[in-house]
Amino acid sequence: MFTGSLTARTLPEAAHFRQLTYVCMDTWTQRAPETIAFPTHKCKAGIMTSLRFPTCWDGKNLDSPDHVAHMSYPETGTFESGGPCPASHPVRTAQVMYEVIWDTKVFAGEEWPVDGGSPFVWSFGDGTGFGNHADYLFGWVVLFLFSF
Repeated sequence: MFTGSLTARTLPEAAHFRQLTYVCMDTWTQRAPETIAFPTHKCKAGIMTSLRFPTCWDGKNLDSPDHVAHMSYPETGTFESGGPCPASHPVRTAQVMYEVIWDTKVFAGEEWPVDGGSPFVWSFGDGTGFGNHADYLFGWVVLFLFSF
């Protein structure tokens, strides 16, 4: 499974993946507000990135050529709020989610761009933060036990 887009550079492009969010943390326990856009000011306790994979499956394909089309987010709301799956992806799955907390306190003295941007750049060259993405690969070994 893949969520997000390496090439997203605008809010409308990133909004398609509404479950990839940022929190500008004032304390280590802060979990809100979540935004789709990368923080545009210094965050006292760091930046939390939450990556939630789609929770609705088409019920047929274990993968798709783009690693995206076989899964979907709920039509409305989120997995947690019980949003309904679209008719094209009727099977609800368990939610896979992970969070990354970036300790940005060491950059407290850095100047942030006056245009509201960020001094940080993703390793693939995105300085907007909209290219946030995640990959998930899962597999297991099936053991067959035979009784004679």
